[in-house]
Amino acid sequence: MADNKIVPNTGENIEKCQCLECPIYNKCMKDHDEHLFCSRGISICDLNKTGCNCPICPIWIEYKLISLFYCEKGAERK
Repeated sequence: MADNKIVPNTGENIEKCQCLECPIYNKCMKDHDEHLFCSRGISICDLNKTGCNCPICPIWIEYKLISLFYCEKGAERK
């Protein structure tokens, strides 16, 4: 099965990723080194949906993504 993710899981995208600055980001996510949810998929952690920084993330803008809360919904796909 071909990889149909829109956002590549690359070092360049990891550096641009704003997940670590998101209000929803928590200690569990940090402990499991989770980020770049728009590419890597959902979090294994419990979520407290206090806000979403996706619309201000350079990756969201560059790849013209449309969803929010990738940590809950999973990676954006074609």
